[in-house]
Amino acid sequence: MQTLRFIAQSDLSWLRRTVPRTEWFTNPTTVNAFYSSSTNQIRFPAGELQKPFFWGRDYPRSLTYGAIGVIVGHELTHGFDNNGGKYDKDGNMEQWWSNASITAFTDKTQCMIDQYNSYRWEEAGLNVRGKRTLAENIADNGGIRAAFEGLQKVDRRE
Repeated sequence: MQTLRFIAQSDLSWLRRTVPRTEWFTNPTTVNAFYSSSTNQIRFPAGELQKPFFWGRDYPRSLTYGAIGVIVGHELTHGFDNNGGKYDKDGNMEQWWSNASITAFTDKTQCMIDQYNSYRWEEAGLNVRGKRTLAENIADNGGIRAAFEGLQKVDRRE
């Protein structure tokens, strides 16, 4: 019983400590990618860089761009979404966009909110909440666009 208490206290002690900015917060086999606005870092655990996301040279380039390219673009776009755009290059919360940029961004994001609010899952009687999902919607759209444009650019060179 004392051992279990010690383990629980040790685990809970992390809640009272400041986590170092460079500390990994996930297992390397995790299949997910992460963007941290407070450190302005993208993290790709080794589990993310395996098939079916990362195909290699034996497969059509479109598979890699359509999988890992979209994921990389998605995480990069988080640096400029409605949350990440509030942080500077060093991860400090600071307004670094011009007022004109903020106004244009707000207009475009409202359009995206309205678009996603119109999506409905009829069987469940549910609508997407565009404001709640805005950061992910921005990142998804940015990731798809970046990967597609990257693939087109490489194809044009050949």
